[in-house]
Amino acid sequence: RILTNAHCVADQCHITVRKHGDPNKYAARIVAVGHECDLALLTTDDPTFWEGTQPLELGGIPELQDPVAVVGYPTGGDK
Repeated sequence: RILTNAHCVADQCHITVRKHGDPNKYAARIVAVGHECDLALLTTDDPTFWEGTQPLELGGIPELQDPVAVVGYPTGGDK
């Protein structure tokens, strides 16, 4: 599954995803959306998308005021 921001997929009828280093686009679908936390869970049914990927292990839930790291592409894509 792919975790992204809910605002990126809100009101979309056609969603595609790409992997880093792969020029191909894969049809994706929404599994769950949480607009309150701005998170969305996507998946793709194309097995070639998942080749060479490894799941990200998530830790516990941070406490209030704990430092956290956020990773993203504010300019999008390969930039």
